Amino acid sequence: MDFNLFADPSKAGQPSPLVHVTPDGRASIATREISFPNGMTILPSGELLVADSLTGDLLAFTATPTVRSESTGLGRHAGEMPDGISLDAEGAVWVASHHQVLRVREGGEVTDAVDMGTTRATACMLGGADGRTLLITASDTHDRAEIRAKGPSGAVFTVRVPVAGAGLPSVYGAAA
Repeated sequence: MDFNLFADPSKAGQPSPLVHVTPDGRASIATREISFPNGMTILPSGELLVADSLTGDLLAFTATPTVRSESTGLGRHAGEMPDGISLDAEGAVWVASHHQVLRVREGGEVTDAVDMGTTRATACMLGGADGRTLLITASDTHDRAEIRAKGPSGAVFTVRVPVAGAGLPSVYGAAA
């Protein structure tokens, strides 16, 4: 990001660069058409799926780093702020978003939701021996002053889901 959201929230929403780094270490700006690039996964097509936390969109980028014309439409779900994401074998994406973790299909259909109560989900990943355990990192707050005063509250939660993970990153390879 080209701004510090906590130090100067007035700059939030300005375009930020997404940098493409080649295996030999060369870096270039892939796009500036994203506000707050966050969770990322690589789709089986080779496209990079990126959660834009400020717009609420999931955007797919091709290898020629141009934005695909269609996002998942998560931004239509009022109040959502996608953070960490994880792809499943049916092509749906699990999205950590504040007080819930949503399973979203392309087009924006939410098929499943994990209610996190007052806890703030920050990231999720499908894993476990069969790829069907949704691991969720979360904490009670993102406020740094509150964390300093009360101490950290981070935790990892797990939920069994019917569809195994896919795409990259992956810790288990092809799921059964």
